Amino acid sequence: TGTYCNTTITPSVVLKNYGINTLTNVDILYEATGIPQQTYSWTGTLASGATTTVVLPVMTVNSGTATFTVQTAMPNGVSDENNANDLKTSAFTAIADALPLTVKVSTDCYGYETYWRIVDAASNVVLSGGNQTVALPGGTQNADVGGAGSYGDGTTHIVESCLSAGCYTFEIYDDYG
Repeated sequence: TGTYCNTTITPSVVLKNYGINTLTNVDILYEATGIPQQTYSWTGTLASGATTTVVLPVMTVNSGTATFTVQTAMPNGVSDENNANDLKTSAFTAIADALPLTVKVSTDCYGYETYWRIVDAASNVVLSGGNQTVALPGGTQNADVGGAGSYGDGTTHIVESCLSAGCYTFEIYDDYG
């Protein structure tokens, strides 16, 4: 999940034994949008109801938004009697050759009045946060406490992301003015 600042990722999955027998091996089949399915053969000892994190081999994915799909097959070398819990998907974004970015916004006593955005050289909003009902450039005093993305009063918000190399403008608006 999340955003990766390159197209080389190391996926990890949480494997849970929903069966009544101890799990000693299982095939983990995984793929990402546009990338062929790969198989990882896990071996170990996983008691009924227990979990373990499995780190899969490094894979190169396409730049952009994608879906990671993982499923298990052949637990302990036999067909799964209940395959309803064998599949999981997760969305993520990979940006080739990007730079990591941390945006840290601390609000005043009226956090819901805050909206910020990062704009690229072509005036496209590439990242934003805060109350989306704030009318730009601020000062209209029409924002609602329950507006989408509203921040709390006197709070700090940290957004981790990444941007491709280029020129950007950081803008922050206050609905009060």
